[in-house]
Amino acid sequence: MRKIISVIFLLFVVNISFAQSWLDIGIKGGYGYGILNNANIWNDTKYNHRLNGSGFFGGKIGLNFNENHEITVDFIYGNFKQAFRYDIDLPKLDSTSTITATEEHNSEITFTKMDIIFMYRHNKDGRYVEIGPRMSLISNSNRTDDFYTEEFNPNYFNNNIFGITVGFGGYMMGTENFGITAGARLGLGLSDLISNEGKIANMPTLQSYDAYKETFPVTLELVFEANLDFAYLAKAQCGRRKLLTF
Repeated sequence: MRKIISVIFLLFVVNISFAQSWLDIGIKGGYGYGILNNANIWNDTKYNHRLNGSGFFGGKIGLNFNENHEITVDFIYGNFKQAFRYDIDLPKLDSTSTITATEEHNSEITFTKMDIIFMYRHNKDGRYVEIGPRMSLISNSNRTDDFYTEEFNPNYFNNNIFGITVGFGGYMMGTENFGITAGARLGLGLSDLISNEGKIANMPTLQSYDAYKETFPVTLELVFEANLDFAYLAKAQCGRRKLLTF
């Protein structure tokens, strides 16, 4: 995480000397799918992930050093949902039976997240790629289950987690100062969603495994963005930067 921030800061220092730059603001929204990445769940043949989609929206502010290099800060609000379908072994009819019957059940994990994403974006020929670190503020977390009746405690999940976001896209339409883009983003969690209390409670499945494995949210999203250039910066004759136009 620190290395990523250092690289983006270096790009900032290198490009800040360019003669002209500008600020833009934008609104964005989209739709995507999330999944909880946990090694124990992937290896458990009785547990199966179910894809669930959800929408999101937010805004951004960007500093463009030139036509190719930009640093942005995004604020994205949305929901995360992960459903599971799993099997429970039923008691055998008698001690001599060799057949184990199972019963199918469902569970679902949901939470609200506010993502603060610090991105470096490279623009070229109407296309862009972007990468940067992300902090997610977690709230309204819950777990429902049609078999286990334990009451969920929001403290089972951490209040904030960290990750990295990468994306790409292209410009669809616009004018000299306004543009609309469409793209895709992949979000990878780097810190554990489950808190120390959640580990004791065997979150996120309530199943006990031989060894604890961390849980990382992963998202794949379609993103639509509308940007407006609203302030231009240029170098004055004295060498200092000053705001020229809004």
